[in-house]
Amino acid sequence: MARNAILVAIDGTQAESWLPLLKERGKDRDLRFWPDAIGDKSEITYAFVWRPPAGLLASLPNLKAILNIGAGVDALLGDRTLPNVPIARAAHPDLTK
Repeated sequence: MARNAILVAIDGTQAESWLPLLKERGKDRDLRFWPDAIGDKSEITYAFVWRPPAGLLASLPNLKAILNIGAGVDALLGDRTLPNVPIARAAHPDLTK
């Protein structure tokens, strides 16, 4: 059973630029791309997200941390089912453009 799989759940236009890069550069990682290839949710321990659907992160029983790739976290924090795990936000000058 794989461990420390990373869920990639990016919604909206950001997916067009992020997904190809992640697939290319994350070849040595167990990346699970939402919504098509999540696999066994118990194997996912980290989530790389932008506006994930409400309830998705709560459905991951072994989630350890969330990395939000956008400038704001309002959509993420608005999920009433958000698990109590550390949340990190990506910071880069391009995020405000």
